[in-house]
Amino acid sequence: MVDLYDLISNIRKRPAMYLGRTSISNLRTFLAVYCFARRQMGIPQTKQEQ
Repeated sequence: MVDLYDLISNIRKRPAMYLGRTSISNLRTFLAVYCFARRQMGIPQTKQEQ
């Protein structure tokens, strides 16, 4: 599992692949969905995410 900082680093390298177009609102939406999906799967928050 990729941790939050690794994920953000990957987004920084290739934002269009993760966000569609590079925008702060798309990043916010992506991270909100990421956190929602982790909760739905029962994966606890890491210290980074807290």
